[in-house]
Order: sequence, then C-alpha cells, then structure tokens
Amino acid sequence: MNEADKIRQVMRIREQVVPADRRWMNCVRFSAANSKEHEIKKAEICFELTKNNNYFITEARFINGGRCDILSLTEENGICYEIVHSESEKSILKKQSRYPFPLVIIKA
Repeated sequence: MNEADKIRQVMRIREQVVPADRRWMNCVRFSAANSKEHEIKKAEICFELTKNNNYFITEARFINGGRCDILSLTEENGICYEIVHSESEKSILKKQSRYPFPLVIIKA
C-alpha cells in the first residue's frame, strides 16, 4: 500500500469515530476508570503500533455507540484492541457487537 492509499484508509476508518475523538490520533489517553496495569498495557500496545508506523486512537468512541481501548487506523479495515482482565465472555461479546471493526482481545 502506498502512502496515499494508507492515508485514504486512515480517513475512511476515522469517519466511524465521533468527531471530538478524531483529533486525538496517535495520542495515548488514559482513563481513571481503569487500573494502572490496564493503562500501562494500553501504552505498550500504542508504543508498538507507533514503532510500526500505525495510526491509532485511544478511548475511541464510535458514532454508532461503543468505545474501544485502542482503534488501529492503519491495519487493514481497522482493528479494535480491547484490554481485559476479569471481564466475562458475555461482556466481551456485547462490546464486539457494538464495534464497527474486528476485535482483538488482549489479556492483561
């Protein structure tokens, strides 16, 4: 994929995020509602995405509802990363149904 195609893909995926969150591309945003371990894992994933020249949005809220920990804008068709520790399978499936992109579960 050339750079122009990459930017078009990023913009297309970004359109699924509420406008207020779009400006936070490649910024690691923390949530006080999560544990320190959760937030450290989020920062580690974002660091790896950055090393691989990927664009991302943390705490991305979608226009159709739902919020994921990290939305990768560069991976083909977008990928939601959700960091879980003690969530039930039912809770994870519910989240997945609200996300417009495939979900990757990261155990922390």
